[in-house]
Amino acid sequence: MKIKSVTYDYEAYQLLVSCASKLDLDKLIAVFQKATVESETQALDLHLRSLIQADRVIDAIKLHREKTGSSLLASKNYIDSLRGL
Repeated sequence: MKIKSVTYDYEAYQLLVSCASKLDLDKLIAVFQKATVESETQALDLHLRSLIQADRVIDAIKLHREKTGSSLLASKNYIDSLRGL
Protein backbone atom coordinates (compact mmCIF):
# COMPACT_ATOMS: atom_id res chain seq x y z
CA MET A 1 0.00 0.00 0.00
CA LYS A 2 2.80 2.43 0.81
CA ILE A 3 4.35 2.03 -2.63
CA LYS A 4 1.08 2.95 -4.37
CA SER A 5 0.71 6.02 -2.16
CA VAL A 6 4.22 7.15 -3.02
CA THR A 7 3.51 6.49 -6.70
CA TYR A 8 0.36 8.63 -6.60
CA ASP A 9 2.23 11.39 -4.80
CA TYR A 10 5.01 11.35 -7.39
CA GLU A 11 2.51 11.31 -10.27
CA ALA A 12 0.65 14.19 -8.66
CA TYR A 13 3.92 16.09 -8.24
CA GLN A 14 4.83 15.53 -11.90
CA LEU A 15 1.42 16.73 -12.99
CA LEU A 16 1.64 19.74 -10.69
CA VAL A 17 4.93 20.75 -12.28
CA SER A 18 3.54 20.35 -15.80
CA CYS A 19 0.28 22.12 -14.94
CA ALA A 20 2.04 25.00 -13.28
CA SER A 21 3.44 26.03 -16.63
CA LYS A 22 0.20 25.35 -18.52
CA LEU A 23 -2.18 26.56 -15.81
CA ASP A 24 -4.35 23.51 -16.42
CA LEU A 25 -5.96 23.44 -12.99
CA ASP A 26 -8.95 21.34 -14.04
CA LYS A 27 -6.66 18.49 -15.03
CA LEU A 28 -4.75 18.78 -11.76
CA ILE A 29 -7.95 18.70 -9.72
CA ALA A 30 -9.16 15.65 -11.64
CA VAL A 31 -5.96 13.73 -10.87
CA PHE A 32 -6.20 14.49 -7.15
CA GLN A 33 -9.87 13.47 -7.11
CA LYS A 34 -9.03 10.20 -8.88
CA ALA A 35 -6.20 9.48 -6.43
CA THR A 36 -8.53 10.20 -3.51
CA VAL A 37 -11.23 7.86 -4.83
CA GLU A 38 -8.69 5.10 -5.48
CA SER A 39 -7.21 5.59 -2.01
CA GLU A 40 -10.65 5.43 -0.36
CA THR A 41 -11.49 2.29 -2.34
CA GLN A 42 -8.24 0.66 -1.28
CA ALA A 43 -8.86 1.60 2.35
CA LEU A 44 -12.37 0.14 2.19
CA ASP A 45 -11.07 -3.08 0.62
CA LEU A 46 -8.44 -3.36 3.34
CA HIS A 47 -11.09 -2.90 6.04
CA LEU A 48 -13.39 -5.43 4.35
CA ARG A 49 -10.58 -7.97 4.11
CA SER A 50 -9.79 -7.56 7.80
CA LEU A 51 -13.44 -8.19 8.66
CA ILE A 52 -13.46 -11.27 6.43
CA GLN A 53 -10.31 -12.62 8.08
CA ALA A 54 -11.99 -12.15 11.47
CA ASP A 55 -14.96 -14.24 10.23
CA ARG A 56 -17.21 -11.17 10.27
CA VAL A 57 -18.56 -11.62 6.75
CA ILE A 58 -21.99 -10.17 7.54
CA ASP A 59 -20.36 -7.04 8.99
CA ALA A 60 -18.26 -6.75 5.83
CA ILE A 61 -21.39 -6.96 3.66
CA LYS A 62 -23.12 -4.32 5.80
CA LEU A 63 -20.11 -2.01 5.63
CA HIS A 64 -19.85 -2.40 1.86
CA ARG A 65 -23.54 -1.55 1.46
CA GLU A 66 -23.21 1.46 3.75
CA LYS A 67 -20.15 2.88 2.02
CA THR A 68 -21.10 2.16 -1.59
CA GLY A 69 -24.90 2.22 -1.61
CA SER A 70 -24.89 -1.19 -3.32
CA SER A 71 -27.73 -3.67 -3.09
CA LEU A 72 -27.53 -6.59 -0.69
CA LEU A 73 -26.86 -9.01 -3.54
CA ALA A 74 -24.17 -6.83 -5.11
CA SER A 75 -22.43 -6.40 -1.76
CA LYS A 76 -22.63 -10.12 -1.01
CA ASN A 77 -21.16 -10.93 -4.43
CA TYR A 78 -18.37 -8.40 -3.91
CA ILE A 79 -17.48 -9.81 -0.49
CA ASP A 80 -17.60 -13.33 -1.93
CA SER A 81 -15.15 -12.22 -4.61
CA LEU A 82 -12.79 -10.88 -1.92
CA ARG A 83 -13.12 -14.21 -0.12
CA GLY A 84 -12.17 -16.01 -3.32
CA LEU A 85 -15.54 -17.74 -3.71
